[in-house]
Amino acid sequence: MYYEEKVIDGILHCRSTSDGEWRPLMTKELTAKLLECRQKGQELNAIGVDLKKDTVALQKRIAELESEIRRIAELEARNSELSNIAHRKTSEYREKCNAYVEQGRQLERAHAALREVDDWEPEHEKEWRERHAQAIKEAGAQHHS
Repeated sequence: MYYEEKVIDGILHCRSTSDGEWRPLMTKELTAKLLECRQKGQELNAIGVDLKKDTVALQKRIAELESEIRRIAELEARNSELSNIAHRKTSEYREKCNAYVEQGRQLERAHAALREVDDWEPEHEKEWRERHAQAIKEAGAQHHS
């Protein structure tokens, strides 16, 4: 169905074919158009109100997301800091473990040296203590060399 409107000399006209004659709209037609336009205006106003509400809600959500982004950045920085601390503590722990292992080896060497001089008898206590001290010194000296 074809329908076209045009204002001619300040009066709204219409035609129902592309080559048809223009005729002025009647008062009833104009009234119907006016009421239709008012209804559409009210609908558009309602849409505008909804858009404003949606815009406010979106702005609030954007602010929340920006806050979350800042919090994530803070957490990432803290995670990096904790990772560095963990790495440092792990290195310290590894060094302590290595020192304990070495102490264990020294004790094993000292124990082995003691087994070699395990001819202790009460009457030879002084001699035994001297040999014992010497064995511990030698075990320590072997560790440092």
